[in-house]
Amino acid sequence: MLDAIVIGGGVVGIATAYQLVRQGASTLLIDRRDPGRATD
Repeated sequence: MLDAIVIGGGVVGIATAYQLVRQGASTLLIDRRDPGRATD
């Protein structure tokens, strides 16, 4: 079971997912494209 779902793989989404994982949360990151590609 997941603790958190982060929608959006831009800078904020990745930072949020990263912090959740660091705190031990099982996290799913969902984005239309590869994470970190929001600036393309």
